[in-house]
Amino acid sequence: MLVRLAEQKDKEFILDLLDEFRADCMEQVTGKPGSSDSAKTGGAKIFEKLLKRSDYCMLLLISPESQIVDTGSVV
Repeated sequence: MLVRLAEQKDKEFILDLLDEFRADCMEQVTGKPGSSDSAKTGGAKIFEKLLKRSDYCMLLLISPESQIVDTGSVV
C-alpha cells in the first residue's frame, strides 16, 4: 500500500466520502438513518481551496493496483 497526496482528480471521491462520514455521524448521534450531500453540493470550492494550501494536506491510501482504498475495500 502507498499513501499519496490528494489531487484535483480525487475531488468527487473525497466529497462523497465526507458525505458518507457525515451521514454516519448523524445516525450515531440521533439513532436514525442520516443522509448528507453538503460536501457534494457545497464543498467543491472548499476542497479546491484546501488543496492549494501549503499548510494542509489530504492523504489517500492507494492499493498495489493503484486504486484508492475506502474503508477496507478498493474503489
